[in-house]
Amino acid sequence: MNPGTMLIAVWTGTCLVNMFKVVRLYLSAQMENVNHPKHYNSHPSGIECIVITEHMSFNLGNAVKYIWRAFLKSEDWKTDLQKAVWCINREIERLSK
Repeated sequence: MNPGTMLIAVWTGTCLVNMFKVVRLYLSAQMENVNHPKHYNSHPSGIECIVITEHMSFNLGNAVKYIWRAFLKSEDWKTDLQKAVWCINREIERLSK
């Protein structure tokens, strides 16, 4: 292999290694957003929302989730609180049957 070919092979290998590192970091960040969304972890209590809600019914857990993140996820707190009310009303209907 001539020196030019070796240089290209080394450079290509280095680029591939760096590309894989970037992809790995990106995927890691994406999984962090999936596994531990910031708006679920940033409550002043330091507790993650799912630790509490996984012990509730689906509707009540979702209501708590929406209340929990109402002021943490975005400025759309009103929609989150409306969703919580919807979930609570649905649970009331379910239990009333």
